[in-house]
Amino acid sequence: FEVVPKPPLERRQSGSMRVEELDIWGDDGAQMTKDEIRRRPSMRPLRPGEEEDEEEGEVQLELQERTAAQVETYEVVFPHESKLGMLLERADEWEGNSASRQERTVVKMVIENGAADSRGVRLGSKLLTVNSEDVSTRPYLEALEMVKTMPRPLTLKFENCGFVKDASQDYCLVRKAQGYYAPQQYKQWSRQYFVIGGAVAKGNVLQLYSSKIDFEQVVVNMFQNRPITGIEFKAYKLGLSFKCGPCRERHYGGRTITYFWLKNPASKTKVLKIGSENAAVVTALYAQVRKYTTAG
Repeated sequence: FEVVPKPPLERRQSGSMRVEELDIWGDDGAQMTKDEIRRRPSMRPLRPGEEEDEEEGEVQLELQERTAAQVETYEVVFPHESKLGMLLERADEWEGNSASRQERTVVKMVIENGAADSRGVRLGSKLLTVNSEDVSTRPYLEALEMVKTMPRPLTLKFENCGFVKDASQDYCLVRKAQGYYAPQQYKQWSRQYFVIGGAVAKGNVLQLYSSKIDFEQVVVNMFQNRPITGIEFKAYKLGLSFKCGPCRERHYGGRTITYFWLKNPASKTKVLKIGSENAAVVTALYAQVRKYTTAG
């Protein structure tokens, strides 16, 4: 927000400013009432020479234990295709602390609109059978050769990598700036992919990725004990110290964005606004976030 003092500006002896002495404007230029200011989490203007804070208070992702009910298998049939539209790679697994290595065949990439994509093959899935023959313990090269050469129709059975079905996730619009209102222009929003909980975080962790592909790649890398490099994301452990504002609407010509704000206690000056043109997506996300946060 922008802070504009009213001249002449009176100060208390302590040097602090009274609410009545400031005109405070939101991100969209709409003036906030004094009652709204009092209800908002404490924020202050930037001091001379001070830069806006980088995001703080983030948490590390961690693989979540899966129950037997969450280990899902599924079958895909390719009637005649020789090019399946996916990349299979070797992934090594170790049992506990043992030195015994087991090769697995894992879906590393799914080509958009390809044969595998259109049949629902999921990134990171482990190959279990090829035309009913068990390949779960066979070497990667042997399993790959079977996929290439076995007669069509080709039936592949996979184990899902661990994308938890009940994780709330979808695309949304994000704006991180001073103030509690939506930006003045639609182009000031950025499109991101949100996930709450899921395969690599506890249920109260909100994650923001550049795309769904980035999220899936993070999951695959973590399940394969590979470092996460070249992927930008944010992860916030929600709690009662976070403040969450109500859902509102902002109109941009023919577009209507439903959004709410989220104030991270570790962020000194910025407020996160999360929205979407699909009101159902935002209201569902808001309901999830409000389970763990305090009303603003």
